[in-house]
Amino acid sequence: MSGIIIELLIILFLLISIIIIFLFIRSKVRNFLKEYFDTTSLKDAIEKSKVLDSETHKTVYSMESVYLDQIRKDFPNLNINELKSSAEMNIRDVLHSIEVKDPSNLKNKNDRIYSYVVSKIEDLKDNIFVCDNISFHKTVLSKYEKHNDSATMEFQTSLEYFTKEKGKIGRKKQTRYKTQFIHVIDSKLYGENKIKVLGLNCHNCGAPITNVDNKKCEYCSGNLVVPESGVEFVKRIWFLNNLKEY
Repeated sequence: MSGIIIELLIILFLLISIIIIFLFIRSKVRNFLKEYFDTTSLKDAIEKSKVLDSETHKTVYSMESVYLDQIRKDFPNLNINELKSSAEMNIRDVLHSIEVKDPSNLKNKNDRIYSYVVSKIEDLKDNIFVCDNISFHKTVLSKYEKHNDSATMEFQTSLEYFTKEKGKIGRKKQTRYKTQFIHVIDSKLYGENKIKVLGLNCHNCGAPITNVDNKKCEYCSGNLVVPESGVEFVKRIWFLNNLKEY
């Protein structure tokens, strides 16, 4: 009989301990919710966190103070703000192509970017993706490298846009993208296969450029040399090499 009583007391002790621990955890959770979300309701806190997340700009990390002097020395005529604008323009173009589910709409037919858009469209399946009121917060230089054959720059961009649900404006989404630009310094060292991957096109007819040393387009015979400088059109330009959300 005494053994049964002892077992019951142990069970009672365990139950009381569990209740105390539960009440302690609930109190801590409520205090946390009250402090950070001004509510004691977990459901309300989740909704408020979604709103907070939609209003908080994604962080981007600038390394311009580290790289800018070297870039100015290597490319004195380069306007880095033009590359930033190009990065944002291409991000907008990619989002639009995903929205309409048609990678052929891309202005830049670079193989990597084309594949990225195709994969995003495939991930959507039958779902609808709509982005509206795209707003760019900041684009910063995050990386720079120069080699004998080429130079690369990487940018980080924070932005926001509104999704749509059943034709109505939905939630605001904060996100960020990385874009990489490449400048071909020596095409012989860079290699023909890499040139093809860049997806370079004639600025006259849009035909692919497979040899950056050509003075004229193989298809339309258009001039690929900049008249005022005598420099090949391809060699004076930074091309978008890669783009992805992260």
